[in-house]
Amino acid sequence: YVVAAQIFTVCYFMFFLVAMPIIGLIETPRKLPRSITESVLGKGGVGLPSGAAAAPETR
Repeated sequence: YVVAAQIFTVCYFMFFLVAMPIIGLIETPRKLPRSITESVLGKGGVGLPSGAAAAPETR
């Protein structure tokens, strides 16, 4: 068990010391939306879907 624990510990630290910086260089973040409503509602800006209740707690 000790050898396996040491191997997995090395793998754990190598992931954060080697793999995460490489992933940070490779991946590019998405462009920020102009407003939160544009991000949530999309480009159309439509409010609730037709089947959704405006206040579900007061149905």
